[in-house]
Amino acid sequence: MKKTLLLCAAVICSIWYAGAQEVDWGTSNESGSSKDAYIPLGFSNGNYYCIQFDGDDGYLITVDKSYNIKSKLALITGAKKFEAEAAYLINDKIYIFNSEYENKDKAVYVQATTFTTAAKAVGTKLKRVMTIDVEKNGEVESLVYALSADSSMLAVMMDHDVAKKTMQRSPWV
Repeated sequence: MKKTLLLCAAVICSIWYAGAQEVDWGTSNESGSSKDAYIPLGFSNGNYYCIQFDGDDGYLITVDKSYNIKSKLALITGAKKFEAEAAYLINDKIYIFNSEYENKDKAVYVQATTFTTAAKAVGTKLKRVMTIDVEKNGEVESLVYALSADSSMLAVMMDHDVAKKTMQRSPWV
């Protein structure tokens, strides 16, 4: 009986306390549509960063501590359309990775481009990070990217018969 009475008192106090709180949600902003995709990057210098893309264009969205959108800057990669399979924020630089199948070489190329937190490209060309030999495009499965805990290494994995294929690693990774 005492346990039931104590439990009821705890629930009533919790409801009363939770109802007395005010939440400041910040200002309302229209940013994107239901068809857009987002890649959260994380916090740096007191701001939160994420990438928004709709298949053709990519944007770097900066959110301040008050949850207001501080900026929405276009990411220009030099490609016809913006593509991103993975993105990481490391030491105030944004690394964006994507892969592409090259028919004449029968290979999948993992490429990377780098931006600052002000959406300025570091360099002008995509850098080839890795080459995976394949026989045909149908052999290519989606890649999985995993960053080490100290952000010093990146693993790129694919469900693929690696025993029969060769993988070459770029020296800049």
